[in-house]
Order: sequence, then C-alpha cells, then structure tokens
Amino acid sequence: MTGEERGRRPRAAHLPALDGLRGLTVAAVFLFHCGVPWMSGGFLGVSTFFTLSGFLITALLRAEWQIRGRVDLGRFWERRVRRLVPAGVVAVAAVLVLAPWLGDDGQRRTLPGDARAALFYWANWHFAAAPTSYADLFEAPSLLLHTWSLGVEAQFYLVFPLLMMLAARWRGRVGMGLAVSTLGLGSALACVWVSRGADAFDRVYYGTDTRALELLVGAVAALLPGRLAPRADGTTRMGVVVAGTLALAGQVALWTATTMSAPWVTRGGLGTYALGSTLVILAALEPRSPVRTLLAWAPLCRLGEISYGVYLLHWPIVLWLTPEGTGLSPFATNCLRAALTVLLAGASYRWIEAPVREGRWWPRGRVFVPAVLSSVILAAMTAALPVPAVDPVNAYEALRSPRP
Repeated sequence: MTGEERGRRPRAAHLPALDGLRGLTVAAVFLFHCGVPWMSGGFLGVSTFFTLSGFLITALLRAEWQIRGRVDLGRFWERRVRRLVPAGVVAVAAVLVLAPWLGDDGQRRTLPGDARAALFYWANWHFAAAPTSYADLFEAPSLLLHTWSLGVEAQFYLVFPLLMMLAARWRGRVGMGLAVSTLGLGSALACVWVSRGADAFDRVYYGTDTRALELLVGAVAALLPGRLAPRADGTTRMGVVVAGTLALAGQVALWTATTMSAPWVTRGGLGTYALGSTLVILAALEPRSPVRTLLAWAPLCRLGEISYGVYLLHWPIVLWLTPEGTGLSPFATNCLRAALTVLLAGASYRWIEAPVREGRWWPRGRVFVPAVLSSVILAAMTAALPVPAVDPVNAYEALRSPRP
C-alpha cells in the first residue's frame, strides 16, 4: 500500500435510494406514533434504521482499513458526535422549556430523569427499568420515550468500531467477518435467553445486547466478499433485485398488518426482519432495481435527509397536538403534526445539523468539549424543574388504567 493510498480517507458515496429508505421508514414510525390504525406495525421502521446504520458504518470502517491500513477511531467518533449530539441537545432543551406549559403531570414528573437518560444516551436502559412498558406507550407516554433507539445506536457506535479495529489487526477483513458473526451469534443467544424472563418484551425491545443483532445483520452484508461488484454475474444481481423487491413488499405489508403484541416480535422476529431490511438495502444499490427507482423518489429522499430531525421532534409534537386539544379531526390533526414536524426538522437540518457536520461551527477535532459541556449543563438544569407532588400508589394505578 502506497503512502498516497494510506493518506486518503474513504468517503461514502451519496446514494439517494438510501435517503429514500430513511424517508420511508421514518414516515412509517411517524404514522405509527400518530395511532393511524392501518400502520400498527410502523414501529418496525426503527429496525430498518438499525440495519441501515450497521451496514453503512461497517462499510466505512472496512473501506478505511483497506485504503489506509488502520481505522481512525477518534475521527469516527467525532463524526458520530457531530451527527447525533447537537440536534439531540436542542431537541431535549426544547422539550424541557415547553413541558411546564404543554406536558401533563405524569410527563413533568418523569421528565428530569428521562432528559438525563436521553442526553447521555442510555435512555433504552432507563426505560427498560421503568414501571411501564413500551407496549403501553399511548397510556403513559414520556416526552422522550423515542430516544431509547438513539441510546442503542450510540452505545453500539462506541464499542463496535473498537472491536472491528482489533479484529482487523488480527486477520484483516476475515477477522472483521469473524468478529461480526460472533457478536451476531451472541446477540441472537441473548434474545433467546432474555425472552424467557418475566418482563421479556421490554428487555428484548430496549436491550442493546438484543437489538444489536439488527445492526450486526447489516454489518455482515457490508463485509460480503465482492459485495455487488460490477463484475458480479447477471443471475446473482437479478436474484438480489428480486429478493429485495419481495422483501420491501413484505415489510410494508408487516407495517400494515402486525402489532407490537405479536409473539414473533420478541421471539427472533426482529432478527429475521433485519434480514429483509438487508435485502432491501442491497437491492437499493443495484442500478436497474425497481427498489432503487422507488426509493430514489425525490420527496422520499428529501424526507430521508431530514429524517434525524423528524425522528427527534415528532414524538413530543404528536403528544402535544391532539384532536381534543386542536378541535380538529384526527386526519386534520395528523396533517398539522406532519407539517409542523417537517418544518422544524428542516430548520434543524439547515441551521444546526448541516453546519455542525460540515465543520462550519466547530473545527475538526474540537467538537467533543462543547458537546459534553452542553449535555452536562442541560442535565444539571433538570434539577431545577418543578415536579408535581403525586401520591405514588395513585400514580401507579393511573398509569395502569386504560385510556378512554
């Protein structure tokens, strides 16, 4: 490997179809959280996000190792911090400011702890230990409940690249493949083990060890030898296209037909679903694929570009803008929710996310200190939030009571 090759940094090619996949899945999650009856399985969109994230970061790590012979972990983590933290801190700050006026007593009571968990990216374990289940999210909703998935991804980003670097130093790409396969097997076994517990649903649904399987399935795809190389034979490429098309159709059908209470969800179903997501991703990379054509549709791509802001902001908006509060029909309320979410997410992308990611706000290598300080300061401020005095027994019973 020449010095010139070692000095080059890998760059992820911009693929509009993958932006479109983000847009499609965040739309499914949004509709699910709006309580749209025909999108009862939209929660599975988060799983697609996981698999796509595992695929993309592994592809970047593999490319950097092949080009430079090493992985710059500091640079990798800096990119993740720029991607996640600034917009996340602003979103949590907005919730803290507005909750005293717009939130109910239950939301204000749990908000300090929820905010700290969200800011330090361990919200998944925080909510796993809560007395309420994610399956009851519409009965006792936290304003920051949706940040659990960001906790899973952040924890994965912290540990996975280090393990990949060690594996690459040991056996190169083969070592990476062995490491990913071993981790995936361990995650699958963890799913089997914890699914037998008393609180199996929340433990499987929130656990980093169990949900990592979906990211690792995408990682395996990124390490496939000769992954979709131009020289691949036509039969193989056609097989990928057909399988990916069927997988996308099957996933959309699941979004409309399944529910969170379906037993298969926590009994290996999420890992199987991740295999379908991988087929969709691979088909989206094929030039003559109907999946690529569909997902490259401009509105979906634009929604995918701002999908992080949409995900961060949509849940508090859904909770605060209700048909009862607005006096509108459910359909009109959902249209208002969507418009406000997209508007604010677009503003976040233009004035917060893009400038930070491109280094226009903080020079490279100087993002860690402001990111940590802002999170610590905001977390400390939660101690000053007024907490409603509620009898614990009555509060617990209220959480368990059915919603009218």
